[in-house]
Amino acid sequence: MQPTENLKYLGIVSSISPKSNSLILTDIPLDFPSINKEIPAFIGYSKSFLKEIRLNNISNNGNTISISLTKLQNNLAQFVRMAVFVEEAQISKELKDVILPEDLLDCKVYDQDNKLIGNVVDVHIIPNQLILITENTDYSVPLPFNEDILIKYHKKKKSIQIELPEGIMELAEYKKKARK
Repeated sequence: MQPTENLKYLGIVSSISPKSNSLILTDIPLDFPSINKEIPAFIGYSKSFLKEIRLNNISNNGNTISISLTKLQNNLAQFVRMAVFVEEAQISKELKDVILPEDLLDCKVYDQDNKLIGNVVDVHIIPNQLILITENTDYSVPLPFNEDILIKYHKKKKSIQIELPEGIMELAEYKKKARK
């Protein structure tokens, strides 16, 4: 099976559990659901170099995700530091109300007054929230993304409206203007 364009990121293999034939992932999407069914997944150092694996289940433990492999692997250590992806079609029912970091990339971000702040160019996963790296032609600014400040999110329109925390724009890094 060849992976499609619609891969969802699960995390990076940080440790192994040979006894349970499992991989432990960190750098995980915060709200990724636990899934108890056999599904195909893909593992590799990048999306260009993926190997198919099969999972018995995905267990979100808060700070880590544990994935159990269906086929017994002799050398689980070979997977350490590799990224794990699953196809959205395989888990779409479980992801119905979940916002994943890759869903936020390229979104336009607006403030509470509907003023455009910029486009999301990167998403950082930290405990309890995501940080949106937002850029426009003048500056780049990291913005928190959590339910406390979220006003609206439209996945299909690729737009986010947030209540800007006081003083957050002081973190903006302004781009140098080209000299004439």
